[in-house]
Amino acid sequence: MYNTIIDGLCKTSNTSMALKLLRKMEEIGCNPDVVTYTSIIDGLCKTSNTSMALKLLRKMEEIGCRPNIVTYSSIIDSLCKERRVDHALVLVSEMTDKGISPNVITYSTLLQGLCSSGRWEDTESLLTEMGVRKISPNLHTYNILVDAYCKEGRTTDAEDVIEIMIQKGVPPDSITYNALMDGYCLTGKMDRALEVLNTMRSNEIWPDCYSYTILIDGLCKNKKLDEARNIFDKLASRGLQPGVIAHNIMIRGLCQEGLFEDAKELFSKMETSICLPDDVTYNTIIRGSLLNKRYEEAAVLIENMRARKFSEDASTRSMVLDLLSKEEQDPSVLAFCKWFLE
Repeated sequence: MYNTIIDGLCKTSNTSMALKLLRKMEEIGCNPDVVTYTSIIDGLCKTSNTSMALKLLRKMEEIGCRPNIVTYSSIIDSLCKERRVDHALVLVSEMTDKGISPNVITYSTLLQGLCSSGRWEDTESLLTEMGVRKISPNLHTYNILVDAYCKEGRTTDAEDVIEIMIQKGVPPDSITYNALMDGYCLTGKMDRALEVLNTMRSNEIWPDCYSYTILIDGLCKNKKLDEARNIFDKLASRGLQPGVIAHNIMIRGLCQEGLFEDAKELFSKMETSICLPDDVTYNTIIRGSLLNKRYEEAAVLIENMRARKFSEDASTRSMVLDLLSKEEQDPSVLAFCKWFLE
């Protein structure tokens, strides 16, 4: 009964109550088992309280309650997310010494941590170790590598990983291809990014809104606004509803290309749709207004934004201060800046 309650508390992030219940169990002589401790440790890790999770792990050892692979995996994952990969590696070594073999989940977690820290030599060593232990990477493992390589602009290495995946009988999924497409967008290879989209379709992996958002963002950043608009406008015909991020990207792209009226029109459509503007949308269109010297419109937008409990971001505030220093003789700028800074 206690384990069920504790597990429920931890799944709702109520770890403080779970710890109180643990102490209560101890007081009445009801010994917690590995399930009890693992539930609490997992809950603590999910709420970024890794230090307390480690204390509980040590307590388990002191009272002779043997942790299992799940117990260790929760802490290893949390340490890697905190970029404490060396500590995680020590814990894996400790776990192995106790006869608990790491599995593909353990290795995938470590790979994620090492890749995020740019520790490529250690990544290669870990992959070699997996091979020695005859632990085959799974789809998630491969996707971690593809994504990490692409974020570094190493799209050739990412392509090599995908080739290995296919050879090993692990078919790439939308996550794999989205990461590769993003990598090509980051390196300005838009033709290759579009090829990835076509590859997805030919493999009957249908691009989702996220796939198209990656592509739209890449096209806008690489000064291919017409192509981005074409893809954005056709999303509805594909049965997809562009989200707020896709809208924000298009509004930013339109503003940067001097098409402020088009950006305003898209913003207005958002206000009457299910995809409402967020703080990024408002700040983007406000900066577009300022860029086009539409100071009265910017003021109205700022008031509307504040009414929705959003606020100006650092870029918007910086732009206002920059206007004040550059165009201090313009009465309309002075009036707007005075109003803004009140």
